[in-house]
Amino acid sequence: MELEALQVNCQSKDLTAEEWNTTKERADTIQAAFQVYLKERASLSQSFDYWNTYVSDLYPIVRDLTNSLRSGDWILYLSAMERATSLFFFFGRTNYCRWTPLFLQDFYQLKDKFPLLYDSYMHGGFVVNTTKKGSAVPFDQALEQCYNRPAKVSGGIIGITRKKEAVALWGIIKHKKDQYVDLLKMRMMSKKNSHFTTTSIRVLQLR
Repeated sequence: MELEALQVNCQSKDLTAEEWNTTKERADTIQAAFQVYLKERASLSQSFDYWNTYVSDLYPIVRDLTNSLRSGDWILYLSAMERATSLFFFFGRTNYCRWTPLFLQDFYQLKDKFPLLYDSYMHGGFVVNTTKKGSAVPFDQALEQCYNRPAKVSGGIIGITRKKEAVALWGIIKHKKDQYVDLLKMRMMSKKNSHFTTTSIRVLQLR
């Protein structure tokens, strides 16, 4: 009941300064009581302590890191990475412990050393954006989804041969082959009534 009354007060647009201070004090009291409750429950149950730690400490980092990448928010990304650094030390991830602080140090100096790159990152240039809002992905993930994945499915180069030389050659010439396929598609669209009879299925097989 107290929470419901507090919600009604906060939604009111006619709060005076005194009423606002009273409401704030009530909110602080409720928050303090809730923190006491969490500590008491955590001391009685290891499972409760685990999930409380996850929800209050771990999940916000993962949430902000994912949100920063999806939305291209550079400041939020650095903040999430900085908060995650202590977790790397806690869980004994040696390589992350060694390189994440250096990573953060370099990028905190980005504005002074490389202002153009910093400006690009501030506008979401550190991720690959798509046409849909909130669907950006890191460069390595975009490369895996758009370039490496077609090579690893049954219709890709892996399904044809596993020779290292052939796979390497496929990786070198793939972009040129894609350009050739796009040119064929453009020609097909511009000359629908001509003698050019290459079908779309055959064009797709060239990929």
